[in-house]
Amino acid sequence: MTKSDDTVRETGDPELEIAHVLFVDIVGYSKRLVNEQTALVKRLKRLVRETEQFRKAELAGKLITIPTGDGMALVFFTAPDAPVRCAIELSEADKEDPKIELRMGIHSGPVDRVADVNERTNVAGAGINTAQRVMDCGDAGHILLSQRIAEDLRHYGKWQPQLHSLGEIEVKHGQRIGVANLFAETYGNPNIPEKLKRARRAEHKQSARKTFMLAGVGLLLLGLLLGGAYFFLLHRAEQTLRAREAEIPAKSVAVLPFENLSADKENAFLAGGIQDEIITQLSKIGDLKVISRTSTLQYGSKPENIRQIAKELGVTTILEGTVQKVQNKIRVHVQLIRAAMDLPIWTPDPYDRELIDLLKVQIEIARQVATTLSATLTAAEKERLDEKVTNSPEAYALYLKGTEVLRRPAIAVAWMEEGQRYFEGAISLDPQFALAHARLAQIHTRIAVLYDPSPMHRERGRTEAEEALRLQSNLSEGHLALGLYHGRLTRDYGTALKEYELAKKGAPNDVYIPYGVAWVEMKQGRFREAIAGWEKATTLDPMNWNMFNNLADAYSAVGRVGDAEKAKRRSADLLPPLSPERFGQEQGWAWLYFYLTGSFEKLDDLITRYASVEDPNAWIANVHFDVRMAQRKYADAEKAISESPASIIELFAGPRVTKNFYFGIAALVQGDAAKARPLLESELQFARNELREAPDNESRHAQLGIILAYLGQKEEAIAEGKRAVELMPSSRDALDGPLFIINLAEIYGRVGEADKAMDLLEQVVRTPAGLNVADLKFWHWDPLRNNPRFLKLANSPPPKIEYH
Repeated sequence: MTKSDDTVRETGDPELEIAHVLFVDIVGYSKRLVNEQTALVKRLKRLVRETEQFRKAELAGKLITIPTGDGMALVFFTAPDAPVRCAIELSEADKEDPKIELRMGIHSGPVDRVADVNERTNVAGAGINTAQRVMDCGDAGHILLSQRIAEDLRHYGKWQPQLHSLGEIEVKHGQRIGVANLFAETYGNPNIPEKLKRARRAEHKQSARKTFMLAGVGLLLLGLLLGGAYFFLLHRAEQTLRAREAEIPAKSVAVLPFENLSADKENAFLAGGIQDEIITQLSKIGDLKVISRTSTLQYGSKPENIRQIAKELGVTTILEGTVQKVQNKIRVHVQLIRAAMDLPIWTPDPYDRELIDLLKVQIEIARQVATTLSATLTAAEKERLDEKVTNSPEAYALYLKGTEVLRRPAIAVAWMEEGQRYFEGAISLDPQFALAHARLAQIHTRIAVLYDPSPMHRERGRTEAEEALRLQSNLSEGHLALGLYHGRLTRDYGTALKEYELAKKGAPNDVYIPYGVAWVEMKQGRFREAIAGWEKATTLDPMNWNMFNNLADAYSAVGRVGDAEKAKRRSADLLPPLSPERFGQEQGWAWLYFYLTGSFEKLDDLITRYASVEDPNAWIANVHFDVRMAQRKYADAEKAISESPASIIELFAGPRVTKNFYFGIAALVQGDAAKARPLLESELQFARNELREAPDNESRHAQLGIILAYLGQKEEAIAEGKRAVELMPSSRDALDGPLFIINLAEIYGRVGEADKAMDLLEQVVRTPAGLNVADLKFWHWDPLRNNPRFLKLANSPPPKIEYH
């Protein structure tokens, strides 16, 4: 207990003051033996006292500590972020084994200092009560903040990227509080708390029940009015329900996340790894429809409405299970549920095995699911199911950990590198572990595509895939890895498709195969086939926002703007509110809405809703600028950029720019050449420096060309625009290639070559992934505004896009 220098009030009216409270709880404390409980509390006290925030506040007399038996409350009277910093220190500090599993809740609010029965300082009030209720919402590893303190911290660039709103949740006495989750690579828990998942499912269930009851009341009234018509309508409704359920393939299954029952939460990777491997085994059976793990993760391991989940995923059965590690044994318990009846149709005795025998368990489960659903296994499928991957339990454990990382969203290179280390560790223990080589290849290719295109990652993406296939020539994951490498890095599309076809023979239900194939087909300009592939991928992974994002891009490329708008809206709905990923999808949806209606309504609404969201990369500011420039509201456009904290901005199309680029454009469009020139000359030097670092980058050549055109440097501008088209022709990339033709058309228009500009525009409005006629209203095309050919094109209905 830390005494404060302030006087402690014993009686009288409350004297409230604002405190910043961190509530800490040891997860699983009550299940421990008494001696273990004592040791954990002792260790927690030591860790707390070693934090910098505790020492600083204690020294200043601005801290009150309150033990709670299985944890403690730290009441800071210092800075609002003191409990947050302290929580991060605690999350990162415990390196001993086993680790203390902590959950933490933080809130700022009014408290009243009081004296307890032992004359020691204590506090009471809403501030500390709310902090405890916030904490109670979390699981092991969570650092949860009340919405109040989260909103205070969002205004600071340090905290905004780590804060993720979870919305409101009902707590004690029916009170609803907003909660945010704080996490980064080295601290916190990125998963949605189970309590919040259950609450959302319950709310969904209640909403459905309410809708059913309202419908029932309506039908009852109708029955009173129309007599036998009620029964006729009811019979028709039942027939419709049966017909809809009949559309779902009978031999279809979704494997929900397995619940980890192990006392040591470090073994949580087993639950995720086993779920993933069962899905992998089931995907090898062509007679089944198997849902991707990405779509099942959001439902958690304790589903409440099996029928609704099955309907959303488009399956007839759900497989759920638990995993528990007891000393050297792994216990796996599963049951297969017929969703329409919410009844188990297969519930075997628990599997008690050694770690190395888990693969046999997964194969046995996959076989029995297939048998229960009357799925036929070919001789080749039976042979693939029986293949043994490794004889080393230690290597297999590292492989499962690496697989768990591989299935995470690729939002941080450090996560990918963590997976790389796990797979490399597995291979060092068993160099013949072909599956580990294949997964390692996928990791390297993902890093090369998203973060670091250095030769090392590119080369390892190839060599690890080839090594996997040398060890096991028919390994589906090896062919998938090699297809990914050629499809994304070398753009050798023919080889990529051959590899995907070989991968499909071994895993006909693996969603990443139609995903990869559709991606290649779009790049080849085979849009009909690509759309069919994306549509299939969304049936195997119906809760994956990226599947709908790619489907929307394919629809948009061929002029199916209405379908694209629906798919992009679906993609946005699958993402957390106000997240960077959701903003990207919502702005795409809003532009598609503009193309459909000519209205800026959705774009204006988007800018308003995200106005208070931290924008360190200027993604929001960039869209704000584009919209206001399109609306010819130049002062508002400049203001959006001037208020951005970013100094260098990466455009959605690829190149990086400084703020001078935006300010120069705004001045140029308004006819103020004297103001525009020094800004654009400064940007020209920046663009030249960027190109020196990547001389074969088509986007950087295109950007340099457009700046030169704005400055009137005709010959060099045209040369740079043409170079970009040469580096990325539509024949090489049918999706991105047209962007550089559009860029060259704008260059021609700016330097007085109107006929050449119009030749390209008349071509590109009919080209898949080309220019929408609505874009011709924007400022980019002002130099052509009075050209007769331009006027005819801009005022004509959108031409039909011809595509294959």
